[in-house]
Amino acid sequence: MAEQSVSEKYVALANECEKRAKAAEKLSMNCDLRESERRDKAEEAKALWQLRGDYIETGMRLDAARGKKVAAAQKEAAALTNAKHGSMRERRFARIGQLLPKMSLQSAAAQCEREQLGSAEAIVRQWNRHKQKRSDT
Repeated sequence: MAEQSVSEKYVALANECEKRAKAAEKLSMNCDLRESERRDKAEEAKALWQLRGDYIETGMRLDAARGKKVAAAQKEAAALTNAKHGSMRERRFARIGQLLPKMSLQSAAAQCEREQLGSAEAIVRQWNRHKQKRSDT
């Protein structure tokens, strides 16, 4: 088996942070825990999401500094970008899916923006692209 590239190692670290962040988020919503414990878990999740992003950006910078071949670098950069934005996209879609039966797309996107899932305009554009892809299949 080929040795992992620097960026692949950072993506693996980022994926581990993502798993731990999701677990901490889940615990932060557990009603059996005290309010202070839930707040601590929410802060832990926030820190892990930040660390995840830092790992991915570091991997991208190191690969750029090493000067990889253009085609390979572009392919790997696309994978890193997808890894970086994939979890946010999943969280946006999950939340929009919960909100759409109750409100319009614009209102749901505005609510997602208030929950710091990105700008409302970007969420609407991403949702519309997502719907287009699903209807094509």
